[in-house]
Amino acid sequence: MDFLKKMMSYKNTHESTDTYCKIIDYTLLHANDLPTISITKMSADIFVSPPTITRL
Repeated sequence: MDFLKKMMSYKNTHESTDTYCKIIDYTLLHANDLPTISITKMSADIFVSPPTITRL
């Protein structure tokens, strides 16, 4: 739950075009599917590199 609070705090204090905001949006929209989505697929879906997702 603490991670969710941090994600929402970040999202509320940065532009929606921010790379990490895009990752957060995707994560929230696909929360139920995350266990089956690879980082490679996620990165392709939101046009960011896999290491960027890993850093978040």
